[in-house]
Amino acid sequence: MQQIVFGNYLPGNSLIHRLNPVTKILAVLLLITWTLVANNWLNYGILGCALIVQISAARLSLSMMLHTIIPFLWLIGFTLLIQILFGTGGTIYFHWGVVKITSTGLVTAGLILVRFTLIIMEAALLTMTTSPNAIAAGIERLLQPLKRLKVPVSTIDDDFNCPALYSHAIDRTANDYGCTTLPWH
Repeated sequence: MQQIVFGNYLPGNSLIHRLNPVTKILAVLLLITWTLVANNWLNYGILGCALIVQISAARLSLSMMLHTIIPFLWLIGFTLLIQILFGTGGTIYFHWGVVKITSTGLVTAGLILVRFTLIIMEAALLTMTTSPNAIAAGIERLLQPLKRLKVPVSTIDDDFNCPALYSHAIDRTANDYGCTTLPWH
């Protein structure tokens, strides 16, 4: 199995793959917004179930999707550590100087972990099931109203596709020479 990297497009013919890119972008924005404003386990449970349905409809495995979180573990870990060690409120379990582990800090850290995971996996699902060209075209279509304000919307295609082309070219060249460990893998 090929190594899965956040942002890699995996061609396919699933229901999610065939959806209009604009529809997928808007759905992901809606779900990410919901994730950011949700503040309880019920909402996160509903969002998690919706994500599992999407992963299933895209014919991807949950383990494959979980691998997309690996590049972000340092950020998630650092954020959780700060929240756990310096969170306030609730029952105090440990206190030493400015470090204070509390029940509220632990619950908030759990919510942050779920929030990060849902957002990363939603974004990964979009990039795994939609080609970079289709994402760029979808964003360009969504930004069309800005043309009236003289914003050069058509250049967004180049802005999205150039980095994607270069990273894939570097990956192919590195693989040709037997290098499988690149900084972004």
